[in-house]
This record gives sequence, structure tokens and C-alpha cells, in this order.
Amino acid sequence: MEIKRKHRFAFLGATALLAGACIAFPTVTLSAKAVTSEEKTIDMYLIAGQSNAAGYSSKGEPFGGVFENVRYAGEVDRNRTSGRVAHSLLTYPFEPAVKEGYGYMADCIGPEYGIAEKLNENYKGGHKALVFKSAAGGTGLRNSTHGGNESFGNWYPRSQWHGASVNPSNPMGLQYQWFVDNFTSVYTQLTEHGYTVRVQGMAWMQGEDDLTSPWKYGPLLEAFITDIRTDLVSITNDSALSEMPFVIGEIATSFEKANNTLVPPFIEVQRSVAAKMENVFTVKTDDLIIVDTDGTIKGTDHCHFTRQDSRTLGNRFGEVLLENARWDGAYVSTSEGGTIEKAFNTETKELTVTVKANEGYALKSLTFDGRNVTAQVSNGKYVAQNPRKGVTCEAVFERIKQSFEITYEFNAEEGAVTGSASVEEGKPLSVTVTPKEGYEVESVKFGETELALKDGKFTMDGVTSSGTVKVTFRKKETSGGGCNSAIGGAALGTFAAVAAVSVAAVLIRRKKKN
Repeated sequence: MEIKRKHRFAFLGATALLAGACIAFPTVTLSAKAVTSEEKTIDMYLIAGQSNAAGYSSKGEPFGGVFENVRYAGEVDRNRTSGRVAHSLLTYPFEPAVKEGYGYMADCIGPEYGIAEKLNENYKGGHKALVFKSAAGGTGLRNSTHGGNESFGNWYPRSQWHGASVNPSNPMGLQYQWFVDNFTSVYTQLTEHGYTVRVQGMAWMQGEDDLTSPWKYGPLLEAFITDIRTDLVSITNDSALSEMPFVIGEIATSFEKANNTLVPPFIEVQRSVAAKMENVFTVKTDDLIIVDTDGTIKGTDHCHFTRQDSRTLGNRFGEVLLENARWDGAYVSTSEGGTIEKAFNTETKELTVTVKANEGYALKSLTFDGRNVTAQVSNGKYVAQNPRKGVTCEAVFERIKQSFEITYEFNAEEGAVTGSASVEEGKPLSVTVTPKEGYEVESVKFGETELALKDGKFTMDGVTSSGTVKVTFRKKETSGGGCNSAIGGAALGTFAAVAAVSVAAVLIRRKKKN
């Protein structure tokens, strides 16, 4: 596969870029709760286009991959009149990992799968990536109203609207506007949740709908790239996006039929745009066969790649995007409970990572480029030689659990109490109480909490403070004839009184007879 390389992302002044631009996308600022980029950084990779971008590939066995270092957000096939969508995943925290099923149906994939597959290994630790996709099948770059354009709107570039309004009542520019709106929503939610977001580039798989008009497509594609870059600068305040890497997927030469004669001149237009504009690239697809020379449909259908070819296309996009991404020397992040700092030596060949736990915390683990290096931390420092650019390092701290002192209060003449003199934070307390003969347990309390009798012991879950276990005994009541002593005594007294009355009555009767 041939891939063109151009100079990396340049940083230009936003003032020069935006001079004369009359757009009003919202300016996004970090919330008061935002943390530094060193603690919470995420890179966005964008996908747009028609059906082979949206994800109509279903032919072939499932791959089963789950790329946990790459999130997914996106929308596919939003209908302009009914509002129905194939899927819409645009609410934070979005999808936690890219996997299969983010095409227009649950068994379909688009290039997001292959892109994430390439990205995943480069985003170990706290520095993560997110693939954002906004696309729809059968949509063109021209202001067309046929096919998918009628259902979903087209990609007509913003600079060509000439002040006209864009809304669902008309296909013109609707996909373009929805892409910008969806991106703004995802970007804003990320920043509001404390992320520093860096857009790294965009993959564009589109053109099949415009095959018959290559002479119109070239100028429109240039306008589209310029417009989308300008709008992203306006939304993010990141002036470097004026030269954001933009990767064009060439149209498959076997689209609709083998050796489609409309494709080669169209590809030349795509390549000429890439040659003319900075940081614009193309990736080939001529080996990804949709319709074979004997007429056999090898793709999902006569227009769409197989699952494997869609994956391959995504891999190629991912390679170019990674090659041209902006990388800091290292990314460090930490959990609550401590700090982490990085420092390169003057030759940037040695990286020192310094970790410091807050009071009451200790370092649990330090992960460097996906490897646990906790055992190699000495005096709070870990030193790496010749680390790769963009390496990630993540520190995790944990609270130091305290041991709480437990005292016991009871009358030793009435019984015995045994239990631990100290209990680790969060662990249960267990007390054995043995009353002496003639006594029984009245209550067992830790502060105001009554301990529960379980399996012969008095227990309490989750000790969170020092304290005293107070045990109270009481005398057992004397019992007789199997009855409670008090009840038995009362019964006996009653019986005696009744008996005395009966005897007295007998004596009185006898006296009367005399």
C-alpha cells in the first residue's frame, strides 16, 4: 500500500485563519472542574462520508475485537424528515470501547473498527482516544437531491451555501451541518467532564455518489476540507486544526462492477486535491474487491466492502492518522490521592516520572506504556531510557487503611468478654460474651450501635472509628416447675389464697351444724 507523507501538524495563528470568516459556532471553554491535560487527555479521530464510511459491511465472520483504549461516539443515517437514525450514540460517557456493530445495523461495521484496532496500542494508560463518526449512506458532496441525499441530506460545503439557511426541509448541506453539530456536542461534553481534547485528524470515505461529475468534485472537495477545518478551529479554539490531517479513501475500482471506468478519473481528482493541499492524503482500495472480473459479488453487495475489507480500509486510515498525529513526549495521569510529574533530560533520551502520595494515601501501582513498573519505583521516581514518543504513564493511589482501637466495658463479676484490641478500617468487629452462672446478656453496644448475635458471637460490620464495646448483663430470674419464677410465684400465691378460703368455708359450715 502506498501512503503519502507530508509535514506534521503546523501551529498557525487563529487570527490569520479566521480573518473574514463569518461563522458562529459556539466557543467551548473548560469548566471550573476541569483538570490539567496531564491528568485527563483524550484524542479525537473523525470519520465522515457515505455508506462505506457509515458502515454497511456485514459479509464475513465476526472478528470479536474490543478496543478498550478507544471510545466511540457517533450517528449513522439520520433521516432528515422522520428523524429516525440507524444509531445515535452522542451522550457522555459514549461507548466505552470500539467493537463491531457501529454500522447502520448491529451486524455491520465501518472503518471505525480498523482505525480503533490501529489506535488501541498507542493509547495505554490514562491517555485515551475516541473515534467520532457522523455519516449516511448514498450521500453526495454536490448539492444533490437523489438517492440517499433525499433521505439524509448532502455534504454540500458551508462556503457554497451563500447565506442560505440549512434545515431538514431541504437536503442542501444537511449532512455537513449535522456533522458539525454532532462534533460540537461530543466535544463540549468531553470538556465539561474535565477532558482536554485534541483532534488528531479525519478520515473521509465518500465519492461514489459523485462518480459521474469528477470535474465538479475536485473544487467541492477542496472547499469541504477548508470549511471543515475552519469550523473545527472555531469550535475548539485550536488553530492547528487549520491544517488538520485529512485522509481520503480512494473509491474502489470494483465499485458496482469490475474495472468500473468511472473510477480511475475520479481517483485522479482525489489524488490531485491531496497533492494540492497541505496534510491531505489518500489511501488505496484497488485491492479491496467488491465485484470480481467474472461478475461475482465478493463484497457485502455490489457497492460495499466485506467486513474484512472494511477493517483493512480502517487500518489504512489509522496508519496515516497515527503517522501524522501530534504527540507530546509523554502523557501522565493519576487517580485521586496523589500527584505525578514528568521530566525529560536535555537530550529527551531519559524520562523521569515522579509520584507523590497525599497524606493518608500510598502508591498502589505505576503503569508505564502498559507495563506495571511499581516495583521499579525508588524514592518516588521511575526512570525510563529512550521512551517512545507519546508514551503513557498512569499512577494509581489507594487510601491507607487505619487500625482502630477497641476497648471493652463490662462487669467481670457477671461475665467475661473477649474481642480484638484493634480492628482494621472497614473490617468487621466480633465479640465473644460469656455470662457467669445466674446471669444472661442484656445488651452489647458499640457506641449507640447494637451488635447482632450471629453464630454465637456479637458482630458489627465495617468499623470506621475507635470506640468502646459496652456489655451489660442481668440476673436470670429463678424458675420453678418449668415456669418463669415470677409467674410461678404469683400462681402459687393465688392457689394458696383459694385454698385458705375453701378451708375457712368448710369450718363455718361445720360450726352451723352444731
